[in-house]
Amino acid sequence: MDRPTRLILWNQLEILKEHNPGKVADLQAQQEILASGDTSRYSELYHMFNDEEASEEMQKEVYDVLEMFRALGSAKQNGWTPSNEKASKFEGFDANNDPHFAFAKYLIDQCRLYPESAPNRNSHSISTLPGYRRMLRIWRKAANKYELSEAEAEAIIHAS
Repeated sequence: MDRPTRLILWNQLEILKEHNPGKVADLQAQQEILASGDTSRYSELYHMFNDEEASEEMQKEVYDVLEMFRALGSAKQNGWTPSNEKASKFEGFDANNDPHFAFAKYLIDQCRLYPESAPNRNSHSISTLPGYRRMLRIWRKAANKYELSEAEAEAIIHAS
């Protein structure tokens, strides 16, 4: 990071200190990192950001997973009784190993979209993604993805 950028960030932190008296010590520590040029500690400045931006492909996949579970929920409301109740509910993504978790958390918990899937769950090192992908392949072939027949809904949950 060049010196002018560091100066701009340092000044922004100075302004934040004026408006956040309870966070002065943390903000001052961040200013010290910038002032010193200690690049090994720059990651401390970015703690609120995910390591990487969510790719368009991954975002679409998360939306599709959540839409699929919404469609399964609608099928239940219309009288379908799933043979495997657990498979018919969104179980979350693995927060430790799956970048889908952070994006789903943002959509469900921060944007308050997909309230039927709230709160976003951590599947705790159990990768749900392969099963969700198998389910999506079936869901995407449905005649009407949002008005599933009982047979279509059953086929989707059995793919998990």
